[in-house]
Amino acid sequence: MESNCNQESADSLQMIEAYKEGCSTFRHYSAAALNIRVSTIAQVVVLMTAVGFLLKEGLINYARYAACFGFFFTFILLFLHENYQRKCSLFIVITSQIEKTFKLAAYPLKALHKDHERNVKSLSGELFITKGLFILLGLGFLFLLLKALFIF
Repeated sequence: MESNCNQESADSLQMIEAYKEGCSTFRHYSAAALNIRVSTIAQVVVLMTAVGFLLKEGLINYARYAACFGFFFTFILLFLHENYQRKCSLFIVITSQIEKTFKLAAYPLKALHKDHERNVKSLSGELFITKGLFILLGLGFLFLLLKALFIF
């Protein structure tokens, strides 16, 4: 009987440790996704300023290169962000499944998982929440690139 109780206690401790690790990993990927968004905004400010300055100075070819680089770099950052989002989703699912084994008054990751699924699975959530920033900023670079291409 005592051996069975010790085994249940050990299993419970392992589940708690797995839950802590899952929550920690989820926070890591969530912070990484946010940092990618912040980095995207910073690179856009710098590169759009550079493109504007280059156009003002008449250095059209350099402005084209900078706008083209900004456009493609924005989408590289989008792909990095999507990778972090996928990992984040994976850890939400796994950790919320571990959370179901506990007797809690509230299940925060279960609620987060439900909200996350609603936002990510819908087309409007995909366009406006997940990819909206990157699409908007990429279109800004595309506009500057087109402007630089049609200046002779």
